[in-house]
Amino acid sequence: MARKILFVGYVPKNLEVKNSIGAKWERMLKKLDLVSLVKDKHIAIKMHLGGEFGFTTIHPFFTRGLVQAVIKAGAKEVFVTDTHEAVQSAVDRGYTRKVVGCPIVSIAGTGENFFYTKPIKPPFFKLKEVRMAGEIADAEALIDFSHVKVPVTFFL
Repeated sequence: MARKILFVGYVPKNLEVKNSIGAKWERMLKKLDLVSLVKDKHIAIKMHLGGEFGFTTIHPFFTRGLVQAVIKAGAKEVFVTDTHEAVQSAVDRGYTRKVVGCPIVSIAGTGENFFYTKPIKPPFFKLKEVRMAGEIADAEALIDFSHVKVPVTFFL
C-alpha cells in the first residue's frame, strides 16, 4: 500500500508568520492522525541528538512541536531517545527536557546495560542472538524522527 509523504518547504513566500517554517510544521503535524497511533501508549521518539561538534540535527524547536503533538494526541508517556553518548552531550546542542517537553533517555538505560537478549532461530550465519535496547523494546510505539544525512563540503 502506497503511503502519503508530507513535505514542508523551508523557504517562506514572504515574512508573514503563517508562511514561517514553524507555522508550516504545526500545520503538517495537524494533518497526521496521531490519535490512532499514540493514544494511551508509551511512545519513544528516536532521533539523532548529535555529538561533539555535530550540529546537523533536527532543531529542538521541531522536536518540541512533535512532542507536544504526541502528548495532545493522548500518549500515556513520551520520551526522546538516542545512544548514551549522544544523550549525555545533548544539552550542548539545546536538547533538554525543558526545551523539548519530555524526558531524554538513553536507549539502553542510564547504565547502558538495559538490554533484552533474544535468540535468532535459525541462526543467521554465526549470529545466534541479538541484544535489543530496553527503552526502545519497552515502548509501545516508536517514532523515527531522523534527519537526512548528506556529505558536507567545506570550502576554505
